[in-house]
Amino acid sequence: MVTIREGRVKLQALSATTGVTVPSIKYYLREGLLHPGVKKNATTAVYDDTHRARLDLIQALRQIVGTPVGEIRRLITLIDTPAPVIDIMSAAQALGAAAVFPGDDDETGQPAQELVAHLLRDRGWPDRASAARRGVEKLLTEMAAEGYLPAVDYLEDLTRIIDELSALDLGTTVPPGAGDGPGDLDRLAMRVAVGTYRHSRLLVALLQLGHASHSIRRYDPQA
Repeated sequence: MVTIREGRVKLQALSATTGVTVPSIKYYLREGLLHPGVKKNATTAVYDDTHRARLDLIQALRQIVGTPVGEIRRLITLIDTPAPVIDIMSAAQALGAAAVFPGDDDETGQPAQELVAHLLRDRGWPDRASAARRGVEKLLTEMAAEGYLPAVDYLEDLTRIIDELSALDLGTTVPPGAGDGPGDLDRLAMRVAVGTYRHSRLLVALLQLGHASHSIRRYDPQA
C-alpha cells in the first residue's frame, strides 16, 4: 500500500491512510481547515505528509477531546500564521483541558500576581507572560474573593509535585525538536491537546482516589 511518507498521493489514498472519509476531507478543504493539495492536472490534486498531520490533529480533537469545529479553526489559524510556539501550546492546552483562559480584559488581583511570581521563582520556572500564567492568577484571584486562598507553603509543595509531573508529561508527549519541520506544529498541538485532556482527567481521578482512600482510612472502623 502506498503511504504518504513515500510521496504525494491522491485524495482516495489520503483517505485510506488517515481513516478520514473523502466527504470529510472535502469539507475540511472547503472550510479552510485543511490546506489545498498540489494540482497535478486540471482535475486532480495530490497531498503530502503535512495534510496527514493536519487531519490527524483535526480527528484527534474531534473524536478524543470533542472539540467544536470553531475552536479547532482558532487553533489552526495560530498554526498557519504561524504564531509563537508558546501561544500554540497554550491554545492546545486550553482545548485539552476544556478550559477558557482569561482574556486580555479580565482583571487579576495584584496579590495573586505576586503569589504566582513567587511560585515561579521558587521553582526556577521562567517568569514569562502566558495564558497559563494568567489562568492561575485568575483562579487564585477568584479563590481569594471566596475566602479560600490556599496557604503559600501548600502552593509551594503543590508546585514541586507539578514540576515533576509536567516535566515527565511533556517529555513523553512532545519530543525534542517538535515544531521544526513541515507538519510538526500540527503534531505538537495534537500531542499537547490530547495529552492535556487525558492526563488532566487521570490526575483528577487519582486525586479522587486519594481522597477516598484517606477518608476510608480515617473514618471506616473496618479499614
